[in-house]
Amino acid sequence: MAAAVLVMATGAVWGEGPDYTIEPGKRVSAVTRTTTLSELQTAYGPKNVKATDLPGVEGETIKGAIVLGGTDREMHVIWDPENPEKEALEVELVGKAWDLEGLKRGATLAEVEKANGAPFKMTGFGWDMGGYALFEKGKLAGKVMVRFTSTGPQSDDIQGDRQIPSTHAGLRAAKPVVEKVSIFLK
Repeated sequence: MAAAVLVMATGAVWGEGPDYTIEPGKRVSAVTRTTTLSELQTAYGPKNVKATDLPGVEGETIKGAIVLGGTDREMHVIWDPENPEKEALEVELVGKAWDLEGLKRGATLAEVEKANGAPFKMTGFGWDMGGYALFEKGKLAGKVMVRFTSTGPQSDDIQGDRQIPSTHAGLRAAKPVVEKVSIFLK
């Protein structure tokens, strides 16, 4: 009987299981725009939340928290620089168990097009901002950030600071797969 009310480290009641729902633009599991570091520690347990500086672009660091580090549900919470530890801007899905209707680490270009419901553009490879999807329309527009890495040959026409349609033959030949998925919180 006492086991029925045992609270797990994630904050879920034993037998109910944690809520890993992703609502792009709204929440990832228990993380919303207004979630604080203290609330993360309450929801996931203090041992499962580490406040830290996370890597940003061009060698910069950003304030954040690693939640459920080293697990299949690891996520990185990025704080608003104006309100660190008090307001979350985005959640990077690091663990391999995260999946948003086929959008996950390792997903192909075609799988991301399907998850978005439309083709999209992405930045060329070979520079700091390379491989990022640009969702101008579709279900992911304004809600999700995706970065690809190439697993095949890269022709010159998919390199550098340019926008390339996801339908481009050279891009498809490069066999890009998702290396990073972040959900924006509004």
